[in-house]
Amino acid sequence: MSELRPEQVADWLARHPDFFHHHPELVEQLSVPHPDHGRAVSLLEHQLHRLRARKAQLEQDVAAMVAIASDNGQLFERLHQLICALLSTHSDQAAVALLRVRTQALFGLDQVQLVTFEVPATPVAGLSQLGPSVEWVHALRVSLTPGNPRCGPLEARWRRGLFAEMPPVRSACMVPLGFRRVWGVLALGSSSADFFSPDLDTYFLSQMGLLISARLGHLFDDACPY
Repeated sequence: MSELRPEQVADWLARHPDFFHHHPELVEQLSVPHPDHGRAVSLLEHQLHRLRARKAQLEQDVAAMVAIASDNGQLFERLHQLICALLSTHSDQAAVALLRVRTQALFGLDQVQLVTFEVPATPVAGLSQLGPSVEWVHALRVSLTPGNPRCGPLEARWRRGLFAEMPPVRSACMVPLGFRRVWGVLALGSSSADFFSPDLDTYFLSQMGLLISARLGHLFDDACPY
């Protein structure tokens, strides 16, 4: 009788997973390499090590979820403060001034700009209009859709056109303003290259965009549809 090959044994065990149910005494005789140092250990010890590693991973996952929940709670509180402050303003001028100052302070940003692609029904200080015929302005506008902020590093021409030279902006978020169309953008800038990463969750930023759009949309004949 020819000697069984390891592959045949493995295949047979895979097809008979209850084998060790009937021969539990063999489990204690099996040895497998330890995942860390490679020394032969019993199957039971190997399983115990895997369970401990799995437990440690689950604890890390839970800690990460708790941290995310805490961060989201803080963001929600900041957004709530901004909503309350915005509702207390009695003019478009006051609303724009508040948005520029409070947004920068609440979220620890280096620069905040409110710019529009269209001419508002009435001029509002602090609400800057971008030249629609400028190539980079057109490229910026067509890259945005209502309710979908874009985060990450900026093209040099966009950075120069939107932000002051100092403090330097190394990452940014473009929060589109408007419901039926994008008539403006809330440009948020940070000196940290990692602050606005491309994979950043933008839920709260999109909510901020909707809030500003609802407050200033009347200047661009763009009423809130809700």
